[in-house]
Amino acid sequence: MMEIAYRTRIVSILLFIFTLFSIQSFAGQQYITINDAKNIEVAEKITKVFISDPDVVDYNVINENTIVVFGKATGHSRLMVYGVSEKLLLSDKIIVDIDLSQVRRQIALHFPDSTVRIESVGNQVAVSGVVASEQIRDDVYRMVAN
Repeated sequence: MMEIAYRTRIVSILLFIFTLFSIQSFAGQQYITINDAKNIEVAEKITKVFISDPDVVDYNVINENTIVVFGKATGHSRLMVYGVSEKLLLSDKIIVDIDLSQVRRQIALHFPDSTVRIESVGNQVAVSGVVASEQIRDDVYRMVAN
């Protein structure tokens, strides 16, 4: 009797661990920039798609296993994709940021000896790093502001 209870406990614990890892395998975060898109493929045929904030992220089903999401505005939205078995195939938080690639290239071109980091924080831009002078710092701030 004791052995059966012990086995039942082990099976219960293993099922819990399996469920925990299964949930984590399809939940995550993905980053895109405004007016950019990302291709997402899933293993099973897509039957339903839910997006929590269509003003921030929109989607288009390309074929039975592929969906494309694209950023419309800064913010975040939850993307949930369901398959034919009604099983949740994907649940990702899609975070849409400002595209800072041009500003980063300009700063690297004009100030190659500086280590400047530029990050999007919602609708704002955070600048950090080390530059040789206050003049360069001010120039970097002006580039980011434009």
